[in-house]
Amino acid sequence: MSDPVFCGRVVSVVHQTEDFRIAKVKLDGESRTVTVKGYFPSQNVGVGSWVSFAGRWTNHPHYGRQLSVTRSPVAVTEWNDDRVL
Repeated sequence: MSDPVFCGRVVSVVHQTEDFRIAKVKLDGESRTVTVKGYFPSQNVGVGSWVSFAGRWTNHPHYGRQLSVTRSPVAVTEWNDDRVL
């Protein structure tokens, strides 16, 4: 079984290296932001950008519940003008 697919707008970038990011993302259809961590090759992960990824919920002992990216990017099945910068 594959991991669920998520997409959303990046609100802030907490940490970054060349491809690895820890970011606060407002998931599509959600009112709150969540912490997302992982590798985003070939995606611009900056404040205001849209990201798509497959991931698993994890619980970090210090930072709490967050999404860990398992695959990125992934195809988005529905697209609308709100997702275009």
